[in-house]
Amino acid sequence: MPARVAGITLLDGEDIQHDLRPRWSKWFWSLIIGLCTLPVGIGIVPLFFVYRARKKTRYLITTDRVIVKKGGWTGTSTEEFQIDQIKRVKSSRGLGERLLGGGTLILDMGADELRLDALPNFSTVKTSIQNAQRA
Repeated sequence: MPARVAGITLLDGEDIQHDLRPRWSKWFWSLIIGLCTLPVGIGIVPLFFVYRARKKTRYLITTDRVIVKKGGWTGTSTEEFQIDQIKRVKSSRGLGERLLGGGTLILDMGADELRLDALPNFSTVKTSIQNAQRA
């Protein structure tokens, strides 16, 4: 029976290399607004939305695929790309991401692009994807 991770069925011979969630820094300004307005009582709303968005977002990097799973109020969406379809891997880090140890990976598949924002250990993930492409 195939293994399942986060509602995703793994293919035969496929292993999870990274199972990540975005860093809190992705919602930096929402967190600041929520914390500043918390004493007034309305700050709980943006903090709840940030918590829920982070909890419902998952980045799975396997030996064969890159999978982004996002949950909403009424359902979930999943984007899957085969690692061998990736033509170029771009990375970027702003000052805040550099200070907090995160970064953004942009996976270019020609016509499509997949953006992994606020990725913890992004350089390790980038290296894993590049190694899987070479295998």
